Amino acid sequence: MVDRDGIWEEKMVDVLLASDMVFFAAKNKYNTAILITADNDLVPAIQRVKNLNHKVELLVFTKAKPKVGNLLKASSIHRKARESHFKPIF
Repeated sequence: MVDRDGIWEEKMVDVLLASDMVFFAAKNKYNTAILITADNDLVPAIQRVKNLNHKVELLVFTKAKPKVGNLLKASSIHRKARESHFKPIF
């Protein structure tokens, strides 16, 4: 996180997530990655993970569904996520 005049912004999180997904799949550290995102920039990482014979399960919030078409196509399986399943951290 980077503080920009009192406003916190995430920096390079998608790059770190993508590299970890591929790195740990290549080392056979998991069978299925469970991904909660609406960031279509992660599609190439999903494809690489699947090329390494691992699965990627995508959890999708209803409000994000129109934005995640390419993620839905790339993932092995997708499920509906509910906000009630998650606790606020702030």
